[in-house]
Amino acid sequence: MFNGPTWPNWLIIDLNEKEAVMEEKFAMLCAVLLVVGCAFAMAYYFLSIDTVIPSESAPPPTPARVSTGNSLGGIDYYVSTSGSDSDTGLSEAQAWRTITYAATRASAGDAVHIKAGNYGAEHVVFTKSGTESAPIVFEGYKNIPGDIAEPPPMDFSNWRQYGPPVLDSSLMPLLANGGGNGMYISSKAYIEVKNIQITGYEYGLEVSGSHYISVNNVVATECDRAGLEFRSCSYCSMLNSVASDCDMCAIIIRSGTSNSLIQNCRGYDAPGGSVTDYAIVVHSGGHNNTIRHCLARNAEGSGSHGIGLKAEGAAIYDCTVEDCVSVNFYKCFYVRHSAVYTNIFRNNVAINDNFSHTVNGFVVRDGAHDNLFSGCKGYGLDSAIMFYETGEDTYFVHDCSGCRNTFSNCMFEDSGKAVNFNLVSGIPQLPAKDNIFANCVFNDGSTLSYHNSNNNTGNVMKDSTVTGFSVLRGGPGTGPDIAYVNTDFLNNGFSPPSL
Repeated sequence: MFNGPTWPNWLIIDLNEKEAVMEEKFAMLCAVLLVVGCAFAMAYYFLSIDTVIPSESAPPPTPARVSTGNSLGGIDYYVSTSGSDSDTGLSEAQAWRTITYAATRASAGDAVHIKAGNYGAEHVVFTKSGTESAPIVFEGYKNIPGDIAEPPPMDFSNWRQYGPPVLDSSLMPLLANGGGNGMYISSKAYIEVKNIQITGYEYGLEVSGSHYISVNNVVATECDRAGLEFRSCSYCSMLNSVASDCDMCAIIIRSGTSNSLIQNCRGYDAPGGSVTDYAIVVHSGGHNNTIRHCLARNAEGSGSHGIGLKAEGAAIYDCTVEDCVSVNFYKCFYVRHSAVYTNIFRNNVAINDNFSHTVNGFVVRDGAHDNLFSGCKGYGLDSAIMFYETGEDTYFVHDCSGCRNTFSNCMFEDSGKAVNFNLVSGIPQLPAKDNIFANCVFNDGSTLSYHNSNNNTGNVMKDSTVTGFSVLRGGPGTGPDIAYVNTDFLNNGFSPPSL
């Protein structure tokens, strides 16, 4: 059997020593190459750093997307009235000067912290979208990011404590007197805007064609068209926000906006400011929108519309208005036009606060139909419930001023007219038809049903209680009265009708 050559011992030792020397030299060579490589890398870094210094002509590059305390995993940027748009924006000491510039830089997952101060006539246009897991956040703060607490739900047991807003740029960032749009979000998604004040624009904050936008604790005043607006949007929310003295609308959801929420917000017409025609409104189409726990207050006398739905040629359906308070409007709550249907008004309160102008509670007009008013209340109203036709809705053919609407489990105190079938002089009249008043309480008032219009038919009051009214039926209108079914009449100035 052949096992290969047999080597002398002295040769084996010599080969092993040579192999060890070779390994030592190779290690030394690798070490030298490593040092030289690091030196070249450091030289390249220091030579190239001049090319990324922020300047007016070359904006700073977007830093690597690593977390700097941002829970969304993006970058924290800062804006301050003492900053400069040529800085990095990565700390308060290196803050940018304008929110407008920040809106062009922030990307999904980033947070822009905006320090209190007067930012003047900026026009902030948001240029990027966030994502579901990484929205873009623009948040105002006073001294330290996060130091502005979210406003608590309003306590309506003392609604008078909630007066019109008083702007103060030392508390939150302020955009002032710019005309056009103060803030504009168009065709974007997953953006949050918090703790901002806006005054003196055509539109304070307008969100158009966008989705999953959140507006929280934003205040808008003295805007020519609208303070806060969602236009053609879906799945957007407006929380804890206030708009006052805006010529057309304080807060508006319009043009087919759907599945959106307005909650714990306030719309005002305040003394000395511009007249607000609509405090909070869904307008020109929309569905599955919710207005919840909001306050509309008319302190001046010129505002006509509190909280309501107006079709204006496009259907509004399956919306909900609940747990709201509306004070001193000609129409505290309303459904307007024949394309307003199958909406719910739940647990709302209409109030006449010793006002010098006419205040009506729940108004159905121009063909609105099949809406439900449940658990609602009214105090001191000229008309608790009113129907009338103006001829305004020329978009759809309709044959009633309001029909098949239901008022259920409602209570009204001290009403001039409990149910008012009204008219507008010179307008061809349409009757109110087939409306139901069920399980309601009408306590203390002048006239139970007032007929200024003719031929109102099929209207029924059932399982209700009427106390302290002077007159059963009044007005010059002809045609049948309300049919009363299983209704109790107590301590009234007239004999109970035949049931």
